[in-house]
Amino acid sequence: MPLHFWRLLIASFYFLVLNEIKKTAFSEKAVKAMMYTALAGIAFDLSFWHESVYAVGPGISTLLNSLQIFFFGRNWLSLVNAKRNYKC
Repeated sequence: MPLHFWRLLIASFYFLVLNEIKKTAFSEKAVKAMMYTALAGIAFDLSFWHESVYAVGPGISTLLNSLQIFFFGRNWLSLVNAKRNYKC
């Protein structure tokens, strides 16, 4: 199975656990909106994966897509540190 499927499956598991911890009840309309959002996210992720394959080739694009979580984590940490060091 493609990498995006497993990445989204793992993320869904964590969101369901967080939902159970918070005990949030969603209306039918909200559940339907979340379903459409999830489908759009899958399509968006899949389109970027295919574009990366076309742009740099199958070998390096798989590596880049696998490592993107570390890139996002590093960027998030740098943003947190920048906020912490920002003085008005």
